[in-house]
Amino acid sequence: MKITVLLLLLVMISIVNAAPSRYPGSNPATVAIHLPLDNETADVTENMFGVDAPTRNIATTDYIPQSIANGVDLDGTNKDVNSTFKPGTTDGFSFCWWINTTQGNSGQAFLGADIDVANPTFFLHESVGRMRVEMHDSGGSQSVVRWIGAYDFNNGLNHSICLTKRQGDCQHDAWELYIDTVRREPTRDDTTCSANSTLEPIWIGSRESISWADAAFDEMIVWNRLIDNATVASFHAGNWSGGGGGGGGSGPFLYGFNCTSCGTPFGDNVTPYTTSDTTPTFRLNTDVSANCRVDDANLTYNQMTQAFDCSTTGGTSHMCTLNVSNQLVTSTDYVYVACSLVGDSSASFTAELQMDITGIEESTDTAIDMGINHSTAWPNVTVYKDHPVSLRNLANQQFSGTVDRIVFYNNQRWIINYNPDNETAAGLTFNISPLIYVLDLVNISEENISLQVSTLINSTRS
Repeated sequence: MKITVLLLLLVMISIVNAAPSRYPGSNPATVAIHLPLDNETADVTENMFGVDAPTRNIATTDYIPQSIANGVDLDGTNKDVNSTFKPGTTDGFSFCWWINTTQGNSGQAFLGADIDVANPTFFLHESVGRMRVEMHDSGGSQSVVRWIGAYDFNNGLNHSICLTKRQGDCQHDAWELYIDTVRREPTRDDTTCSANSTLEPIWIGSRESISWADAAFDEMIVWNRLIDNATVASFHAGNWSGGGGGGGGSGPFLYGFNCTSCGTPFGDNVTPYTTSDTTPTFRLNTDVSANCRVDDANLTYNQMTQAFDCSTTGGTSHMCTLNVSNQLVTSTDYVYVACSLVGDSSASFTAELQMDITGIEESTDTAIDMGINHSTAWPNVTVYKDHPVSLRNLANQQFSGTVDRIVFYNNQRWIINYNPDNETAAGLTFNISPLIYVLDLVNISEENISLQVSTLINSTRS
């Protein structure tokens, strides 16, 4: 069985600290489009932003203001941005950018998309004081999914926005919207879009005659794949608003993750990171000198404690191995790396790394067998593997299913099961003392599996 896991929000501690003007994690080799907008004449043509349009310097982050209403269309033509990307032809894509408005609550911001065969675009539109996102059907008239009033700008003037789309049609369940790392639930989720609908160029700006009263962009990045939470968070951390919606920066930002124990010789740098190693090792970078720790819980650097320090400290290149006490125990699990500024451990940033752990069932079976072997009943036992059972207790509760092990010792039975793909036990609560004992395990380490198996047998054997 597969686990359904809610995406966890990343923990960030704000500090007043200016961020660099360019997102350091945007290696051009790993993105489809990167528009740092450092030089408007190089990044966009003059009729879009204007050759002489001034940059807006905000804590060393240079935003390019939109000077006309037509927006920016990433279609590669000579009248727009000189980059081409057609997300409709990819196996999922992600699109992020930074936005600034000087109007706070009254700022105008709208992201939309017409799923229109004739003229499919993303576009920014006006909606006073709120972020508004819509996806339309192939005719452009029916809203398929929308986030209306999804975010109010009253928490700050600088924000990061990421829109991701899984492979599939234009229905709402393929889309996710993150504003300042927070996933926003849509307010409408019709499913009337056409199967023929595809997305072609990406459009930033507005197709309407009215657009932004006062807004600006920076760091437009498109990936031809789905990005993970760590990338969403590091993109946000690079913004001046990095601590969560304005009012200062953040701790170091983390990027360049490679699970070096996930495959040889090159490792794995794509989420979910796949390995049979339940204590994986990650190599990563920080934009400034930092100290880092690694855990299986979403904690800050200080909360993780010194016991979970990475093997490298004080620099910008880090090697972090999960401690055996935090061994991953489910097929879909998470590793958290927290890094803090050198000299200020309260200024930390935590990245979430999703893992795909293979071979969990085999390793937990081995742990159960070790527990049996270390019990006082061994070796005078008979063990059945993957055996069907049907039980009914005195309260007339019934269970039928297949369990990992049944241990026979004289007239006693121990039924042992571990569910590696679920956070809840199978419901085996059928102890019938002194003949039948059940151990129903979930979400614990292999060491604890062995310990609990041997402890149960030793404490109940007669």
